[in-house]
Amino acid sequence: MKILVVDDETLIRESIVTLLSAIGRFDVEEARDGIEAFETIGRERPDIVIADIRMPGMDGHALLAKVKEMKWDALFIFVSGYDVFEYARQAVRLGAFGYLLKPIKDQELKEALAQAMEQRAYGRQERQRLSRMESAMNQGIHFMRKHFLLELARGSVLSDRYIQDKFGELNIHLPASAFTVLYLSIDDYKSRVSELGSKEKETLKFSLENIALEILTDRGVIAYSFELEDGLGILTNYAPDHPAADPDRFYELCAEINRCISRFTKITATIGIGAEVDHWRKIRPSFESAEQAVMQRMVQGMNRVIRRQEAASEAQGFNAISLKKEQALIRIFEQGDETAALQFIEELFAPFRAAGVIDVNRLMKLHFQLIMLQFKILRHLGFDPEGTLGDEFALYSQVNACPDIDAVVQWFASKTGVCFELVRAKQDKGHSHLIDKAKAYIHQNFSKEITLESLADHVHLSPPYLSKLFKEEAGENFSAYLLNYRMGVACELLREGVHKAHQVAEMVGFQNEKYFFKVFKREIGLTPSEYRNL
Repeated sequence: MKILVVDDETLIRESIVTLLSAIGRFDVEEARDGIEAFETIGRERPDIVIADIRMPGMDGHALLAKVKEMKWDALFIFVSGYDVFEYARQAVRLGAFGYLLKPIKDQELKEALAQAMEQRAYGRQERQRLSRMESAMNQGIHFMRKHFLLELARGSVLSDRYIQDKFGELNIHLPASAFTVLYLSIDDYKSRVSELGSKEKETLKFSLENIALEILTDRGVIAYSFELEDGLGILTNYAPDHPAADPDRFYELCAEINRCISRFTKITATIGIGAEVDHWRKIRPSFESAEQAVMQRMVQGMNRVIRRQEAASEAQGFNAISLKKEQALIRIFEQGDETAALQFIEELFAPFRAAGVIDVNRLMKLHFQLIMLQFKILRHLGFDPEGTLGDEFALYSQVNACPDIDAVVQWFASKTGVCFELVRAKQDKGHSHLIDKAKAYIHQNFSKEITLESLADHVHLSPPYLSKLFKEEAGENFSAYLLNYRMGVACELLREGVHKAHQVAEMVGFQNEKYFFKVFKREIGLTPSEYRNL
């Protein structure tokens, strides 16, 4: 298979050649521009031409046209950036086999080549090829449409001219004057979905999208979806006299979507209905109010539809933890009264439990204040906050992801428990009881895989902080202690003479017999067989 790579940028050209060499064995030629490429095609007659859409002298369109004029049989795959996507569309209309967006990914190139070689080998009809490329183009438009709508919802698109141009380019038709954004959020996303592979997530979101869009369009509502981290956003458009303009009927429409999600998928979702607005310029506030509505599940519960409602007040000037309360919690820690600390936390969140509508900004501000207060108390008591609890930003992200107030309180209770472990350790005998607990865990689980992370989780410390404490208290680091303990047990088992060496290896946590023999020889000075025969 002969391939010609055409690009006026040497680095890009060479990177494509490198990708090709990794994919398979091809006879590869290079050209720096369209004119040189035309000459090379006439001389070498390549099977496939991979060319930049924009080049000096003769661009990709002109090169393709001249090759078709000469009736030379070569399949063209064009390379384009996001900003010249329209050129790629034109190239497909002119007869190009396909296109790749920069930066080129090896898997995408591999797939494009496989398709091109199949076309070359079996000589598919022109109509089938154009149909396939049109489908690929539609997929590209679908992806870019979602990306653009997310920009619009987030308010990162500023120019009206740019927005209108994108509406045309991406086939977005919004003829009516009423707009509402829906936020479809997968319930308990972190524990139920975030651990899935990318393919499984994609399939799940595709199912949600199909359910929502089918129900909406069947009712005559124009709808476009865009991806969010924990679900989907859906932009709806309808006339002011459409049934969807009635809040109750629109609510029931969303409730039908929710019921179908529960029935046909393995998850549940909460749908937040944003404020209705009268122009696409106001999509951002509609999206933000839908986002606020979804957050109300923290008190209203999951697997439901929640209308946009106004909270009682804003976060500005809100201070849930006064100086008096702060000093009270410090005294509670100094006294080692964990029960009082947990009650303190419960009382902080009691107003949010009682509220019919959560002020999300206030709640998040309370999260921030309480994390900062815990850091302050740990420093006051002589501990390292990040070593004990972890990174401040990561903690804030974790608590904000909690599905309801109960989960938030439980999260803070867990972190408070970690803090009191340290307080009790300091009051008793420093950190030695924590290390004793870590050692006991090793003694009970040495035959299993033990990592610093799993051990740290068991004693409720961060891995770096546990590593530091372990070295200080035990006189050796965690990995050395674990290895020495395993070697000691292995020696005892070998002396008993009941088990074979490979069985002993597995019994003390080594899955690889050869590695066990190597480590045993290094640490003991004898092979397992030699030691057994002493």
